[in-house]
Amino acid sequence: MSIQFAQILTDPKTGENVKDEGGAWVSLGKACVDALDAPLKTDADEGLKPKLRRGRLIDEIEAADKDVAPLALDTGDIELLKTRIGAYYMRASFVRKICFMLDPASKE
Repeated sequence: MSIQFAQILTDPKTGENVKDEGGAWVSLGKACVDALDAPLKTDADEGLKPKLRRGRLIDEIEAADKDVAPLALDTGDIELLKTRIGAYYMRASFVRKICFMLDPASKE
């Protein structure tokens, strides 16, 4: 499945574009990269391979976002993204919106 990571995120409640602390619009790619790169409690005992996998995804997503090019990811990578998004972001409505952007067939 191909995903357009350059899509600008909108707030599920207001419909307005989401901005970062600096006032720049936040793309789906930036949200995913932030979640992949953030140090979470679950990463404390994480080995090298999972970090390398997340690093590869960060590189691929950043390139696709910059080039405004769709990126095809396998289901395992999409599941990893959804898990990280759920652990990193607190607002359930925001997490749900991003998960549906990554995978329209997302289930509760």
